[in-house]
Amino acid sequence: MTNRKGGRQLALAGLVGISALSVQPANAQSASEISRQVVQESIQSVIQSIRDQIQRRLRAPDARPLRFSSGNPTEAYYDEVFGALGYAKGMPTKAAPALLPPPPPPLIWGISATGSLDRQRTTVNDVSTTANTGSVVGTGDVTKIGVFSASDAIIFGVNGSWARTTTHLTEAKTTGVGTFIAYINGGFSVDFEFNYSSSDSTTNVPGTTVIILGVPFAVPGTSFDVDTKAYIYSGNVQYKFDLPNAWWVEPTVGFSVTDTHFDQIGALRGQTTLVQGGARVGTEVMWNGIRVQPTFTGLAYSNVRVDAGGVPVAIPVPTDEGQVWGKGIAKANFIFNNNFSAFIEGNIRGTNGDVDALGYGGMIGARVTF
Repeated sequence: MTNRKGGRQLALAGLVGISALSVQPANAQSASEISRQVVQESIQSVIQSIRDQIQRRLRAPDARPLRFSSGNPTEAYYDEVFGALGYAKGMPTKAAPALLPPPPPPLIWGISATGSLDRQRTTVNDVSTTANTGSVVGTGDVTKIGVFSASDAIIFGVNGSWARTTTHLTEAKTTGVGTFIAYINGGFSVDFEFNYSSSDSTTNVPGTTVIILGVPFAVPGTSFDVDTKAYIYSGNVQYKFDLPNAWWVEPTVGFSVTDTHFDQIGALRGQTTLVQGGARVGTEVMWNGIRVQPTFTGLAYSNVRVDAGGVPVAIPVPTDEGQVWGKGIAKANFIFNNNFSAFIEGNIRGTNGDVDALGYGGMIGARVTF
């Protein structure tokens, strides 16, 4: 017989060991996968912020000046009204010329930086683990407004990232580089991202003592490393529809394919395909001279295909293949002027099945354009 404490330690050690040796990209127990997931969310959030700001610039501004603001607009407004009626300060005048929006700059360059903290608790085979992740992401991009018409734009960008995920027994450090492209035409937008990441995971399994048939046996502790390289291809398509009272809704669908390679001899390549769908809703308001864009997102996504990767073992760890995840995101962009903006974001996600998981995180970011 095995005592309860020793049996639980062995189960935990066995689960962690199998997870490290037979890591699958969709396996919610993989610390390196959680790191990549957090980084991908940061990059996608930056792309969304860029798209929202560019779409705002592409909207035709109101040609009529406000009645009360700086720059003597009240006089201009009444001159326009009286000019239309044939009166202007007691003498005939020409109608006021139509106001044209200023031409956009030929290229808009941008630099963004984000930081995030994330926590996810996952239960597999009645064994729970909690993963804590911190990440930083930097991006650089250039936008060209007016590619085929005055209402479209194209964005090219590059990014670099670093993330660290820790659990009770495992630490994963992940670095990455990537590129992205997005096209906007009115309310329509599409984006595609490619990212390469390299992860180094170290697992320390503690020793324990078990009692079998009344005889104690010492199980020594061990430590092992798993190095992985992942190639991630993802894309999204969405369309923004205007609603009353300055609100809008943006349905979206997307996919992500992760191709994972292991440095261990005899390890198999892993591959995961994810699909997602949902919608964002948002609006725009002025607050103390700052333009604020709050948005709320609801997504459902699933790893529809999971090919096992890593060193084959007798008892593979269950994955979340075919399970549906739900995710909610609340975000606020703060646009101080055309050259500086910032955002804050919070999310919560979860799934239930062979893998039970609940995660939440927060993110902050800033962007400078010139």
